[in-house]
Amino acid sequence: FAGVIRSTRDFPPAHYIFKIQSFSLLSENSIEKYDSAEFESGGYKWKLSLCPDGDESKTGEDPYDTGGRLRRFHGMRTQLGFSQLIPLTTFNDPTNGYLMDDTCLFGAEVFVYKTTIKVEYLSMVNDADALIYIWKIESFSQLKGGLHYSDVFTAGDKKWKIKLYPQGHGMQKKKMLSLYLKLDDSEVLSSREKVCAECTLRIGDQKLGIHSIAAELLDVGALRHLIESRLVIKVRVDRSSGRKSGSNKFAVLAVTYWFSIPGRGYGPSFMKLDYLNDPTNSYLVNDVCIVEAEVTVLGVTKILP
Repeated sequence: FAGVIRSTRDFPPAHYIFKIQSFSLLSENSIEKYDSAEFESGGYKWKLSLCPDGDESKTGEDPYDTGGRLRRFHGMRTQLGFSQLIPLTTFNDPTNGYLMDDTCLFGAEVFVYKTTIKVEYLSMVNDADALIYIWKIESFSQLKGGLHYSDVFTAGDKKWKIKLYPQGHGMQKKKMLSLYLKLDDSEVLSSREKVCAECTLRIGDQKLGIHSIAAELLDVGALRHLIESRLVIKVRVDRSSGRKSGSNKFAVLAVTYWFSIPGRGYGPSFMKLDYLNDPTNSYLVNDVCIVEAEVTVLGVTKILP
């Protein structure tokens, strides 16, 4: 933080004095703004910025506040000051002593108060667009190992992957297919930064025109755990017809979720293996499985020191 005082006193400023001769020529030569040389205070470098005819781009500040107050400078706010420091009629009147023989002095004092405070910014995305990524998995029954990844795809300027356990994961191993959406490891986030995204994970019904989701197809316990962790904001389950994509329809589970550390992600144990492998359900056709992720990035947070 930096203390900024706007008041009158008899002694000069402690950190910087800026003297201007032939002040009126600034306006006559259409010089709208002048930045002084750098000066140091509190371990930081500063400049004094002067608009001789006022700064018309700044409005809304109390023009005659004379009390000292703390102002916070940071990466998104590197300039603070007073757009209406003193009326020009008052400043130009030589009887007031500010401008004498077309010469004036400006000064600055900056007292830096170093703190450990952190500032978090949440930036929501206006009219966010959804990105649909389709992962066609051939020779599904021949997948080796417990974990498989899709190629990297981009949604909302973030890189993502689908993570698949064809034989399930954890307590649901050999019982449920497990499907996850995660930020790619190349995404660099601090431990406190997050990405808010609505995500829909689907497995395509490749033949039937309609598919209804039965409650027993979803691992409700895993979903309840995520809700209790407050990472899941909203849950949307379509229990009627699924979501159409081309000529296919899908089992749908959609959530709004806070993604944080890359590598972690959202995804329940998605579907019972016997239901997946049942040929009458058409999720596996000619040993091909179609997995789809729809991702809409709704907002991002950023932590500033």
